[in-house]
Amino acid sequence: MPITTNRAELVHFRLWEYRVIDVEDAVTAFKQQIPRGFRNGSQQFPSIEEVDYKVSTEFIFEDGTYGRWGNKVNVRSALNYFLQFNLSAEELTNQFHNCLNRINLNRYAEYDQDIQSVVNNVSNTCKYERLDPSGP
Repeated sequence: MPITTNRAELVHFRLWEYRVIDVEDAVTAFKQQIPRGFRNGSQQFPSIEEVDYKVSTEFIFEDGTYGRWGNKVNVRSALNYFLQFNLSAEELTNQFHNCLNRINLNRYAEYDQDIQSVVNNVSNTCKYERLDPSGP
């Protein structure tokens, strides 16, 4: 009798919220921090990879609670970084939003790998302990 494990059973726990950034919350805070009448920076926007790396390594941190949406963005520092580029307020917000989505994409992939490992481990343990003739 085969043991099947359904990953969909784990969805209602919403475990990905422990891994990813609440993008909408961060973007809202980012918009609120943009100064009225700011002047565009003089630098051209760098490559997407450079921006993603800078944001993911310098502006994202764990809040220490290890709770849902525990990954936060230091919005003030991120805004200071984005203000140096020659972008309008809307473009700044869009680039920040896109950057966080790309960073989250990697975090979702890590989450998927972790969940697959959990499912495999539980399934293999059950098979070994209950069905395998050489089990305990």
